[in-house]
Amino acid sequence: MENLTPVNLYFLFSIGLVVGYAVDLVMGKRALGTIGNLISGVIGSLLIGAVTFIFDVVGPLVYAAIGSMLFLFLINLFSIHSDEEETHAVG
Repeated sequence: MENLTPVNLYFLFSIGLVVGYAVDLVMGKRALGTIGNLISGVIGSLLIGAVTFIFDVVGPLVYAAIGSMLFLFLINLFSIHSDEEETHAVG
């Protein structure tokens, strides 16, 4: 099967950036923001991709993309801010 080479790391990194940007477009300004989504997408893609390469799963880049989406969904789910919270903030 495939090994975790620098080329595969590049593809995992790229997948994370693309997924992070797509999630940022969908979520808007309600959650992490652009930089947070990009970094979280890369982290999720690298983690899931590395695990699938280690366990020699077929199609690790597909699993990395799906895992990155799920990782970002969970992170954004717990960091959503409503407009009322921002207007009534004390400070």
